[in-house]
Amino acid sequence: MRRSAAISGRVLDADGDPVPLATVQVFERLTAQGLSRLQFKGGGRTNDFGEFRASGLSPGRYFVGVLPLSLCSPRGVRAFEFPNVYYPNAGSIEDSEPIAVSWGVEREGIDFHLPRAMRTSVEGAVFHGETGQPCPACNVTVLGPGKLTVASVSPDEGGLFAVRGLHPGEYRLLAQTNGGGFHAEETALLVSRRM
Repeated sequence: MRRSAAISGRVLDADGDPVPLATVQVFERLTAQGLSRLQFKGGGRTNDFGEFRASGLSPGRYFVGVLPLSLCSPRGVRAFEFPNVYYPNAGSIEDSEPIAVSWGVEREGIDFHLPRAMRTSVEGAVFHGETGQPCPACNVTVLGPGKLTVASVSPDEGGLFAVRGLHPGEYRLLAQTNGGGFHAEETALLVSRRM
């Protein structure tokens, strides 16, 4: 029986300190009928030393990313301590590099050095198209390059929402009720503000 492959490394902050409980995800790019898509293949959270290990992988080429760490925020606001980062420290999966593994091989030293949160913010409001009333029961999902979900937030009672601290770039915003009945879509371009 062949031993599966693994990818391991550490997640460190801008000062070089370990980042515990960071979410690390592994994706594989699949192509079928001329269409390319990313499929989630595993991951987990870092330990107290910022270490992670994704195991049980088949031979292939994988993209690895660290999801943003969310700060405690009021309803309607999602703010991140660090932006999303893909190996090797890229802001989007399109700018990242795949990691090749084969049977029984563990790729070690796949480390991330997270920058401080970006000074970006996308803000808006969600209203029902038919009634014009605020939709606090809606959920706003932020999709980044590769159609990966990078954030989601529930609006406040007035339908207002904000997502802060993502990498600059183009994002798709999807608003939908929990039952999936109401749906709206917008595109946002985030630009980092100078301090």
